[in-house]
Amino acid sequence: MTKDISIFRAQPIGDQTIEPVTIKIIDEIPTRRIKSLDEMGAVYEKEAEELANALWNSLPGGTIDRLFIKLCQRKASLLAISYRPKDDEGNGRREEVVNDSLS
Repeated sequence: MTKDISIFRAQPIGDQTIEPVTIKIIDEIPTRRIKSLDEMGAVYEKEAEELANALWNSLPGGTIDRLFIKLCQRKASLLAISYRPKDDEGNGRREEVVNDSLS
């Protein structure tokens, strides 16, 4: 099933033109053809750059601000845990840090 989302684009300033953008997220990454972590990283980097450029150049600033906040909130659980090196017995230690400002 395909999910279509329609979002307002930015208003042009002066003689600036804001073109409509269509983003299609269809295929899975062909992991069998990717031979290394560096190659996978390059795929992620290229797609992230293209997506960031498309959104940055077409969305209103307020939408970009709130999108950034939403993405940070969803990723906050990874940022809220501080992993520490192993202790003297060789056991890994983990310290949880609670940051109420993210909720």
